[in-house]
Amino acid sequence: MDKSPSPASPPPRPPQPLDGGGAAASAPHSHDKSAPFAANAYDEDAIYEQKSTVEPAVTEETVQSDISGLKISRGFTFSQNLDKNSATKFFSKGVFHEAALHGAYRQVEMILRKCADLREVLMSKDQTGRTAIHGAAYNMEYATLQLLLENPILQEEIDSKDFFGCNALLLAAMRPVATGSIEASEKKRKCIALLLEKGSKPQLACAVKGDGSTIFHWLAQHGLSTCVEEVLRNRGEDAAKAGDFQEFLSLTDSQGRLAIDIAGHEAVSCAVLVEQEKLNRDFTKQKEKISRLNVANLKETLRLLVKNTALADRMEKGCFPNKRTTQSLLTWACFLGEKELVDIILTNASKAGLRLDLAWAKIPEQRGRTCLHFALLGGCTTTASVLLERSRELAKSAREIRQHAAFVNAADQYGTTAVHLSLMLANFPQRFGNDVSSAKLLISKFSGNPSKLDEAGRTATLYAREEMQMWLRQHREDYFMPRHVKDKKSPTYDWVLQFRVTESNYSLVEQYMRRIAEYVESRGLICHSTSLPNRQDKKKFAAGSLLMLTANNSTLRKYAAQTSFPLPVIMQRRRSPCRDGVQHVFEPLMSRQRIELIGKILLEKFDLPVMRGSGMLKDFFPMHEECEKYAIEKIWTHNFIPIFPWRRFSDFLYESEKSSQSGLTRIAAYFGEKKAFYFAFTCTYTVYLVSLPRKQKL
Repeated sequence: MDKSPSPASPPPRPPQPLDGGGAAASAPHSHDKSAPFAANAYDEDAIYEQKSTVEPAVTEETVQSDISGLKISRGFTFSQNLDKNSATKFFSKGVFHEAALHGAYRQVEMILRKCADLREVLMSKDQTGRTAIHGAAYNMEYATLQLLLENPILQEEIDSKDFFGCNALLLAAMRPVATGSIEASEKKRKCIALLLEKGSKPQLACAVKGDGSTIFHWLAQHGLSTCVEEVLRNRGEDAAKAGDFQEFLSLTDSQGRLAIDIAGHEAVSCAVLVEQEKLNRDFTKQKEKISRLNVANLKETLRLLVKNTALADRMEKGCFPNKRTTQSLLTWACFLGEKELVDIILTNASKAGLRLDLAWAKIPEQRGRTCLHFALLGGCTTTASVLLERSRELAKSAREIRQHAAFVNAADQYGTTAVHLSLMLANFPQRFGNDVSSAKLLISKFSGNPSKLDEAGRTATLYAREEMQMWLRQHREDYFMPRHVKDKKSPTYDWVLQFRVTESNYSLVEQYMRRIAEYVESRGLICHSTSLPNRQDKKKFAAGSLLMLTANNSTLRKYAAQTSFPLPVIMQRRRSPCRDGVQHVFEPLMSRQRIELIGKILLEKFDLPVMRGSGMLKDFFPMHEECEKYAIEKIWTHNFIPIFPWRRFSDFLYESEKSSQSGLTRIAAYFGEKKAFYFAFTCTYTVYLVSLPRKQKL
């Protein structure tokens, strides 16, 4: 923890008494939490008893007290009169690294004074190959780092790398800071600016031996726009340096991610989570303010990286980066709403010999989303319109209209199309900037299909609310009634109670049917019952009598909020207790949730298992939902026996129509997770048995 400056330093602690053999008479030290700092993984033998992160005035008395207070745990205490041999012997054992790492300014100054020309001490390395500059830069100890870089020997080796290929500049960018902490961000910026001023080169800030991350990868992950500006300012106005930086920004890490991919992923994830964090009851207005500030910083970081990776003036002259980088640039420019940059890329890419794919969806961690998905996520309807017009032009020139329809209705790895996304995000107008205009544009002008099913079997129309529902019904009524439902006018019910009718319990069944009907109607449910058979017609007693129940979504959502029933959250694979005021955050109700909610309402008043055990009820059961059942059958019978069950590693993580794991999410959403796990096991085990080597014939 950094300490605030104080006018006077605390008095030094007296040196520990020594025994005759030079070992400390007291017991071996332990890592006391009350101590200012203790030894870390760099050198377990070193421990300090004083620390000051501010730059104090150094006098002969303070130096003498610091020397006596600095010790090695074996019991050796340094005196003021040190010769070079003793200093080389003991200061190279990790003491110098520890002092620099923890910002012990006085101790570092004393060591630099005594060992100013001893390269063995100044450039000594720990077990990870790091020098004192690495430690001070990683912990953002600005005063100590400034003191170290005043030494010519240390300044000469400012870009020395550790065993992982990291220099001090990369370590300074790597250290995370607290979300919304302006003070910590400024401290990191000052350390980076100091290293650049002293001659550190950003192009060398790349972990070649590690995961391949550059300084921009780490700054993008933390969303530090001020630090990105500081590094880019070091580029200057030279066109050659601008080209070098463009190539440096085009480097990928071990996962194939560019710096703009990481910045975009953080911006998208944080923007989605801000609204969903409201589900937590401890989410205060202060936390919301910090989260929104974090989103703004992440977007600004992405904007800076996109602008300097693209370099529009060079693109207009035909100087494009590689195709992979250009595809990512197009995607994130759509997310940011950079309409001019999108026009430049689409217009000049073909002249430079790059054939861009508008349906390209290979950015890691983005679940197969296309540039159209990201334009909608950024609330950029104008940019989405530009993409759609361009897609239609390309389709007309190639005389392949189906190509345009495939782009408009392209789905990500969860089956979410652009129409799904536009109607989802219309529920968050203040956060994403979307309204129903983008959905109307996709459906009316560009052949968007709102009846297409996603991975869970939901159509886009289920996300439509109020105004959009009315518009869809006026535009086309069958959007709300898929073609595979045979009788559109017949009502569907969620629960059926089948009563056993006999001559002895006839009046009791009639009484209970009336009581149940009155109760469920008072709770807002819809009830329909078949008439009881005539008392004289005993042949019809065997059929019994049915009581069928259903309810509208508003009634069930209200009950879910009252009972804190867990519902699935939009764009996240998790459930959260339902609450009033955040209904737009949850997915539309499926038949499984409807059955569970209606069952809870019934069981609050009537014990159905007991009624069945007494013989009054023959049975009670939920009904199938034809639309959702058809969605499962459709994907289940498609590619039932795939030739290549797992062609890529991603087939283990995501569902694909060409793998044996397709349809598991729809099965889980309809039948439950237990049955989905059963089918997942049987699919995996069957493929395993098929892949076993056959016995060779003798």
